[in-house]
Amino acid sequence: MNNNSKERLQIKLGNFNLKLFETKTYQSSKDTYFYLGIPDVGLHYSFHNPKPPHQPNSHLHLRSKKLNIHEDIPFSIDDWVSSFAGFGEELEETFLNSISKPSMDEQITVLLFSTNAFRFGDIDVGRILQSICGTYYRTSVSRLPMLMQEKPCLRGMFAISDRGIVVPFDEEDMLEAPFKISWDIFSRISSSSQLRSFYDPLTRAFETIQKDSPESIRKWVPSSARENIGQEIESILRKSSFQIIDF
Repeated sequence: MNNNSKERLQIKLGNFNLKLFETKTYQSSKDTYFYLGIPDVGLHYSFHNPKPPHQPNSHLHLRSKKLNIHEDIPFSIDDWVSSFAGFGEELEETFLNSISKPSMDEQITVLLFSTNAFRFGDIDVGRILQSICGTYYRTSVSRLPMLMQEKPCLRGMFAISDRGIVVPFDEEDMLEAPFKISWDIFSRISSSSQLRSFYDPLTRAFETIQKDSPESIRKWVPSSARENIGQEIESILRKSSFQIIDF
């Protein structure tokens, strides 16, 4: 019996599917392979658990046999945890501590977002656009419970106010998160040595693919798809029923 786990993520719009990646974890070794969606080149990360005594430490590779790409990536779970521990504390101080309950008389606009946009690893851009181009409700925080009771389809949605994003967990329990985000923290995270050791090899791999196997990129995102994507978006917008209802 094959107990290996397999997951994928792809973007869908009409008849166009863009496979971003596929992961596979082998039950016997617990090793995980992360295959990029670019066809033909077989570019993938592979994470290998410690296998003492020959491999006492976990390690990570980025490989493509076809293009002769093989980079060993320094990797230690302890190093990653210690590297990002400080960032987590900063995020908690600057963001989580600023979350509060919204004022009952605050004016909000309820945004619809289809949960069907994400299914089985698919990001359905068409469904997202249909949700965005649908019906919006303009109301107050105090009337939001009545709106949710009258429109059960709104469960799982969120709303925006002048101050931030209002997230109702149920008819009584709501939280408001401010728009203000400390981008400096994310900038420092993206420039950290741990993260750069992960995506710098990928940047070099893409440069090699563009140089030695450009047809793979064209297969991945064919030029014909651009026209189809434009037509699909235009069709969705034409059929949209955008409206704002005061409640």
